[in-house]
Amino acid sequence: MDAKLWSGREVQQVGPRGVRRWKATLVGKEVRTKTSAGAGAPRAAVRAHATAEAAASELVKALRKKMLDDHVFLRPEAEVGELMFAMALPGGGPADNFDVTPDGETLLVGAGRGDPKALVVRVSLRTGAIERFDVPPDRGRSQLFVHGALVERDGAAAIVGVNEVVRRLNFKTGTWRQVASVMHRGQEHVNPFCVEPQRDAAHRRILLVSGDRLEVRELATGAALLTTPIGTRTAECRRIALSPSGELAAAHVISRHLVYGHEDAAKDTTDEVQVWRVADGARIAAIPAGTGGQEPASLAVTPDDRALLLDAGRALVCVDLASLVRTRVLAESSGAVWNWTPAGELAVFDGVTLNRRSAPQFRARGAMTLEAQRGQRLRCVPGLAIVGGAGLFCVYRMKW
Repeated sequence: MDAKLWSGREVQQVGPRGVRRWKATLVGKEVRTKTSAGAGAPRAAVRAHATAEAAASELVKALRKKMLDDHVFLRPEAEVGELMFAMALPGGGPADNFDVTPDGETLLVGAGRGDPKALVVRVSLRTGAIERFDVPPDRGRSQLFVHGALVERDGAAAIVGVNEVVRRLNFKTGTWRQVASVMHRGQEHVNPFCVEPQRDAAHRRILLVSGDRLEVRELATGAALLTTPIGTRTAECRRIALSPSGELAAAHVISRHLVYGHEDAAKDTTDEVQVWRVADGARIAAIPAGTGGQEPASLAVTPDDRALLLDAGRALVCVDLASLVRTRVLAESSGAVWNWTPAGELAVFDGVTLNRRSAPQFRARGAMTLEAQRGQRLRCVPGLAIVGGAGLFCVYRMKW
């Protein structure tokens, strides 16, 4: 957090007794705070520090503490390119497990990085109200890892990856139900951290690994639309992706020898992205990934279902599914996050600048400077861009 940037910004907490507001302002070596609750008169306080740097540090520390206590920044009147909403990740840590409903009304956050307890948090981006739901304990396990959190179209339920299983949370009843597991014959068939559940753009279909199978399901009913074996005795799945249309499923499959150096898989040189058509279950492509044992940081299918985007940490490339011709999209993709806009453009955020690129050549169409925020994941919905990273979620007003 930049103290000068956040100086004078008000954060609020929505509770059963109304809205509590808190604001800290940096004035030279002083931090001046103002607190109010409901219709009560605000209380002011001033704290002096030895240096301006110490005051700035104190402001950031106090602000983080408030935000970890369910205070959020909310500015509905934000203009295009401005910060509209911000909140801290409960418990701190990486802010990469999140989703947002298509209408931009509800933010879903999954928080759990190996602690005995984990949370799923539902946040109203309109009011700032926060609801917390405890993840049930995993029998025989002292740690809970959340890897993947998706919200259903109407915001009434969530799909959450927890350790080796995928569960569905009904927000109305607060009940959890297991819908899948990566366990097969008593062992993990895949690494659950590598194959977190994926959804289509409309929040109608979901892609996940269930046992030794890759499945596409209807999100609302759980009905299977595609079921296909994934991996072999010597090669495993390390990344999955569902196209925005929900019509194509992709998976990176690689030899265990290339990833782990396992000698029993030494003769297996598999390193490819396999693509299936959901409608008839046909495998339509097997594209050499060329990762050399380095799993792709990102994998995606273009909105028109004609190409694949593969990010192996060195560069982001686009592979045409028909011709297999490769086009370099980003020469150096490390540190950048990207996703598809509602119009089907590629949005790339490097922590300062948001660029839009149009397929198939992915030439830059426009750039916008945003408030600096190191990102770990980007999601785009009509009118909004949500960046999660460094324990903070930032929502920017967009014109798309």
